[in-house]
Amino acid sequence: MKFKDCPNNKFIGFCVVRKASIRHTSAGKPYADLQVYDGAEQIMGRIWDYDGELPKESTVIKVEGVLLEYNGSPQITISRFRDAKEDEYDKAEFIPTYPGDRNDLQIRLQSNIGQIQTPSIRIMVKKIYEDFKAEYFDAPAAVFHHHNYLGGLLEHTLSVTRIALTLSSSQKQPVNTDLIIAGAVLHDIGKIQAYSWDGCAIEYSMDGKMIDHIPLGMMILKPYVDKYLDHDTAQHLLHIIASHHGLKEWGSPVEPSTQEAKIVHLADLVDARLNAN
Repeated sequence: MKFKDCPNNKFIGFCVVRKASIRHTSAGKPYADLQVYDGAEQIMGRIWDYDGELPKESTVIKVEGVLLEYNGSPQITISRFRDAKEDEYDKAEFIPTYPGDRNDLQIRLQSNIGQIQTPSIRIMVKKIYEDFKAEYFDAPAAVFHHHNYLGGLLEHTLSVTRIALTLSSSQKQPVNTDLIIAGAVLHDIGKIQAYSWDGCAIEYSMDGKMIDHIPLGMMILKPYVDKYLDHDTAQHLLHIIASHHGLKEWGSPVEPSTQEAKIVHLADLVDARLNAN
């Protein structure tokens, strides 16, 4: 059962605990503050007058409660819950997934890689993609903000590459299209290590929490650029990766200083903003 389908606002069913903490009312009474996800919708959950053991985050619980609206948003007041047994649910129900054909996305992205004219760059990008193909196939592009579902990274990467190529074709000054394609394809590669999707929720991995995806991407790419590219080309590509968030206050270690880096940053920003949750 999903939240939206429950009769008379009474819900009995399974959901994933996304967040769980103990808080206190203005009168000082403790309550459990939860974020719960039924496989289609995430809402607030409250267990009033409760200071017991919290359900573990990213696990599935069976819930009984009443749905209501609070400040214009749905909320469930939980009367009781228990840990779900493994044979009671399918974890695939609780991890959102790209609704289309991911194999088609892969084919299209590989076609983009094939457009790279410089042999050393094309061979390197192809090798990286082949080495991390399985991770690319499944990885999300975010935990919350955009493309936050399995296959989201693949979809986002393809879209950023397409937008970047469109922007590069409109430039009056010469740009290195090969670097733009490589930078667009590889700009978020660190997300394959920054996120975890092994359980019943997409969440930050320890590497994601401690290092984040841009430094992780640089660490992944450094051995490849050292092996396949000359120093100048390597520096320009790594600059695209390092600067693709744009402003330092947006999490970018450096701000884009080349036309190629600016194009990839803008393509990433456009796709993320247009697909924001």
